[in-house]
Amino acid sequence: MSNKKQISIKIATPEKVILTDDCDQISVSTITGELTILPGHISLVTALKPGEIRLKKGDHETLMVMSSGVLETRGGVEVTILADTAERIEEIDIKRAEQGRERVVQMMKKKDNVQEVNYAYLQAKIEKEMARIKIVKKYKKKR
Repeated sequence: MSNKKQISIKIATPEKVILTDDCDQISVSTITGELTILPGHISLVTALKPGEIRLKKGDHETLMVMSSGVLETRGGVEVTILADTAERIEEIDIKRAEQGRERVVQMMKKKDNVQEVNYAYLQAKIEKEMARIKIVKKYKKKR
C-alpha cells in the first residue's frame, strides 16, 4: 500500500472477491452496532449482521449491502470482510428484493411446512432482504 494513511480493504464472498481497494474509512453493521474503522485501528475480529458497508476514499463513497459475515482488522492498515453475500447498491433490484422477502414470509406462514422449514434460515433470509431494501431506499432518496 503506497499511502500509509489509508486502509487496504478486501471484501470476499464464498463465490468471489467482490472488491479490493485502499480507502480512508470503512463503516459496517456489526452485531453490537455500527463500527467505523480508520487507519491505525486496533486489530480486531467481529461478527457482522446484514446491513451496509460504506467505504470512503477522498470525496468518493462506495456503498454496498451485505448479509452476515466476519470482519478482521490487522495492524491498523488492513481490513478483510468475509461475507455470505455482498453487492453494490446500484446492482440491487428493489422489486426483486421485496418479492424475495415476501416469498420467505409466506413460507414461514405455511402451517403444513412446520416440520420442513428451518425458521432460523428463513429469518436470516428475511434480514438479508430487509437490509437490501432499507439501504437502497435510504440512499435512493439522497441521490
